[in-house]
Amino acid sequence: ANHQALLRSMIEKWIGTSTPTDPGPCFDFLQRKTSEVMKDGRVGRISSFTQLFQGLTEGSDCTSIGSNNKALERIFVYCLCWSVGALLEAEDRMKFDAWLRKRDDTRTMPKVQEGETIYEYFVNSTTGEWEKWKPPQWAYPEGDKLDFSNLLVPTLDST
Repeated sequence: ANHQALLRSMIEKWIGTSTPTDPGPCFDFLQRKTSEVMKDGRVGRISSFTQLFQGLTEGSDCTSIGSNNKALERIFVYCLCWSVGALLEAEDRMKFDAWLRKRDDTRTMPKVQEGETIYEYFVNSTTGEWEKWKPPQWAYPEGDKLDFSNLLVPTLDST
């Protein structure tokens, strides 16, 4: 019951109330001020959001975060960016980041350097704090033949 009220307040704050005719402030902003790489409906994006949020907040790795409301809100915003705002190009990600920061009266968003956005950060599952994302150390595959078609190069969007 405690988490239910918290989640409702986060939805109201970050997404807003929507109706069949009014998408709410978040989706209205995205629809009017940004253009996505590919169109996806509200239901699909909210479904992606809930699946990502559930995946990051349930399970044995997340037991310490469960009682940390600040960490839950960080995860909420992280999930919002990587689901509802996932299909934005870099310029529109900057716009969405700025829009989110205008709503951030509790300093939930990460402190970023000039030219960075929330998209360069993730929430550490142990501490619940923001950390800057960096690609994992890459090791050259062993063997005589390197199959270029099966290589996965870690980037901000691929990991």
